[in-house]
Amino acid sequence: MHNLTKERNRLDKVLNKEIKNKELIKFSHSQQTLSYFSSASALNLTMFHKLPHTHFFTSSYTGEQSAKRDMLEDVVIESEQVSRMIETELAVVGRIGDTFNTIANNNLNDTMKVLTVWSLALTIPTILTGFYGMNVGLPGTHASYAWIMILIFSVIIALLLLFILRIGHKL
Repeated sequence: MHNLTKERNRLDKVLNKEIKNKELIKFSHSQQTLSYFSSASALNLTMFHKLPHTHFFTSSYTGEQSAKRDMLEDVVIESEQVSRMIETELAVVGRIGDTFNTIANNNLNDTMKVLTVWSLALTIPTILTGFYGMNVGLPGTHASYAWIMILIFSVIIALLLLFILRIGHKL
């Protein structure tokens, strides 16, 4: 348990600086190991509670039997403490994992927001050039500088859209 706690603390410090997949995989491994320890501890505790009712202990309280019962009580107390320590560590690891999931989701949301804004901004020039690429008469298509005007108009509309989205984001 001591080694697992030290490893969890080390991984927590590393992940607080920079989230890396390699460290997250190690963190997940620690969580799995703690789950196995938790299960084993619970089974041991159940066995220790049932042990006094087996043929190893008789109803007579001779000196040897009394010493066995005292020793078993000490073992049960220690096992309960270990079980609580494992459950506490497992809860801490779970909360840390949830925190890193939240951070990763927030980072992904920020990335998706930026990509959405840029895809909207780049859609405007595509639509305008698509209209002027048709074989129909549109205003300004006969001028020799029409493509420059379309390009400038597209950039102005895209910048206006970015400005509107930026102001809307701040509100």
